[in-house]
Amino acid sequence: RDAQESRGLGDVYKRQVLDLLIEDLAKLPKIASTGINAHFLVTFVKKHGILFEEFLLAQQKTSCTLELVIYPTTRFAYLYLMCQRAAGNMAALRLVSESPILDAIKLQLKKRGKDGVKGLKECEVFEELVTSRNFKQELLGVTALLEPFSLVLHYLEGDSIPVSHVYPCFQFMYDFTQQLQEFDTITKLLDADE
Repeated sequence: RDAQESRGLGDVYKRQVLDLLIEDLAKLPKIASTGINAHFLVTFVKKHGILFEEFLLAQQKTSCTLELVIYPTTRFAYLYLMCQRAAGNMAALRLVSESPILDAIKLQLKKRGKDGVKGLKECEVFEELVTSRNFKQELLGVTALLEPFSLVLHYLEGDSIPVSHVYPCFQFMYDFTQQLQEFDTITKLLDADE
């Protein structure tokens, strides 16, 4: 029984260590900025029902089946998923930015005068993000950096994971961090933070 309790504390500890590691990575300025922009992108499309319908049609045209997701702000391990899905949907999002539906929304916002200024600014930010090559590269960099850590965390959270798997998982993450300079998308992302 003591061994089981000790193992249970070890499981909590390893998850806590990984959670804190991913949280620290997600708070690096460039990664945090990319996460905020990805969150804005997904929220913008989903909050306008007609725009979201246009997005679903654009997905069909681009043969993309990835659902856009928003991660809870306290679950940094899901940040990679939101960025990966946004990057994977960039062609569909670009079609939405070029659609007459977005033009109709902007026209309605202009008619509101001062009340529509904030909405117009959001439309501009949306258009800038989906047409920016740099932003797509940032999304890919965040995904490449955080995905291995997040996958290991979710794997180790399983109830039936043998203790013998913990060390190889941590060794994998250590080896991955030692090779980060070999990944262009990641090094460009991290260099921007200096």
